[in-house]
Amino acid sequence: MEKDAKTLLDKYRKGLCTPAEKAVVERWYYQLKDEVQLNESRIDEVGYDI
Repeated sequence: MEKDAKTLLDKYRKGLCTPAEKAVVERWYYQLKDEVQLNESRIDEVGYDI
């Protein structure tokens, strides 16, 4: 799966994806973006010391 994901991301960067492949990559992006925002919100709630 990891190799397939890397291959798909490479195709996406080069503009070679099919519409279905492009949709998969963009779905990954939006899911990860939402997770990062959630984690940042959670950090703000809890606070942190560096």
